[in-house]
Amino acid sequence: MAILAPSRPRRPYSVHAPIRPLLSPFLLLAVILLATTTGVSAAPPSPRLIAYWGQDKAASLYSPSSGLTEPSLADLCTNAPGVTHVHLASLRDFYSLGNLPAIDFSTHCTWPTDAAVDAWRSGPQPTSGFALLRCPAVADGIKACQRAGKKVYLTISPMTSLPMNQAATAAQNVWNLFFGGTHSLRPFGSTVSLDGIDLAMRTNDYDGYPVFVMALKQLAAAANYPLGVTVSPRCDFPDAMIGPTYPGRLLTNISSEPLVDHINYFATSSPSCSAGSPTTFESTLAQWTTYTNTTGKALSVTFPGLGGGYEAYFEAMTGDFIPASTWLNLSSPVMTALASAYAGGSGPLAGVAFYDLSTDTWGPPCTSVTTRSRERRAPIARTVPVPSVSAASRYSAIVAHALARVWNGDSGVVATCEPRNGVLPTSTTTTTAAAGGGGAGATSTRASSLGTATPTRTQAAALNNTAVHEGGLDGVVVAAVVGMVALVQGAM
Repeated sequence: MAILAPSRPRRPYSVHAPIRPLLSPFLLLAVILLATTTGVSAAPPSPRLIAYWGQDKAASLYSPSSGLTEPSLADLCTNAPGVTHVHLASLRDFYSLGNLPAIDFSTHCTWPTDAAVDAWRSGPQPTSGFALLRCPAVADGIKACQRAGKKVYLTISPMTSLPMNQAATAAQNVWNLFFGGTHSLRPFGSTVSLDGIDLAMRTNDYDGYPVFVMALKQLAAAANYPLGVTVSPRCDFPDAMIGPTYPGRLLTNISSEPLVDHINYFATSSPSCSAGSPTTFESTLAQWTTYTNTTGKALSVTFPGLGGGYEAYFEAMTGDFIPASTWLNLSSPVMTALASAYAGGSGPLAGVAFYDLSTDTWGPPCTSVTTRSRERRAPIARTVPVPSVSAASRYSAIVAHALARVWNGDSGVVATCEPRNGVLPTSTTTTTAAAGGGGAGATSTRASSLGTATPTRTQAAALNNTAVHEGGLDGVVVAAVVGMVALVQGAM
């Protein structure tokens, strides 16, 4: 069966119910003229904010009893409305026990059956050391994410190779276990299916991936199953494992390249793309922007989830982490580069990603942790106070807030760095001389606290649902909504 390249709209759009035939043509004309003469335009789309979940990088910093490790997937999708996509990390081996794929989601899963445990003990162990698992709690989280309108992708980052002659079988197994097929050992059960795949190859193996993607998309097309394909290369352009330009790679193969709809490159671990070096960061972003703009693919950039000396735990370099103060300064070099790639909605940039967001609930919102213990999993909290951070001032909420303002064409400093009483304030748009390069007349915001005391975790969740998710605009905090209303009123 021939596979056609998926047709993807440049930006998401909402679908409205058709106007009833009984509506007067004159009234319809009046509505159109009113909308035209008042200058009201469609609201900009919400930025894409991708959270890598499952590897629990926070567990490298804190002991499990500290309460500071990765929250459940259901918690992430319930209390971080700024997140639009979740990448489950990850599938680690295509052929493990029973020649089935192996997954690794830290401590979130268990063995599927006693027979599998016996097979592990008695039979040859898989090269990767991983196996297929049973993940009912993750399944509940996937349901919570999808009910909230979030897309859930499976990150595929194998430690082993994928020969070309085994790629079609690997695709069939992945389809049966995670998507529209059937299998008795589906890790998330028979009623839970994912929305797409995220290919993050980090081995010196690329031969089988064009065949793998084509076979998987063939299965999806035959079942009329909307399956997204994201690739997550390292930042250097072109990527040695994915392409483009290098022969035989996924983005070079003329049959597999059109099947990829999203590029999510990692702005980590390379001097050529570190956010700490704005010039090289901008240059690399421009290269990926040109490529994705030419090929009609969406683009996002991945950053580490915590800085202050902890970048190594997030497979990044010191300087790759972007503190909240930089996100909130829309005139900073990094934000200016992202705004350029977004280009008011005409560019390919769709948003950003974080590997990972396991520290989202307690990461200092505006400053990096500066004290670091040399002992792995040491109780760092004894020497570095962990701030009480409400749901509205979690790192993901601040990033979503800042990106929404960039998407809206704003500049300057849009909010105070340190949230008052641990809460990201609501905003009333004012005209001030913004600090940090915004200049006189730049858009800024005046804080009005959402509360008078630091909320508990339960209160934070309730606050997040009302203050951040108000009006059903996923990923945009109240400040962005207020600013957007002000723009509409100014145009009337």
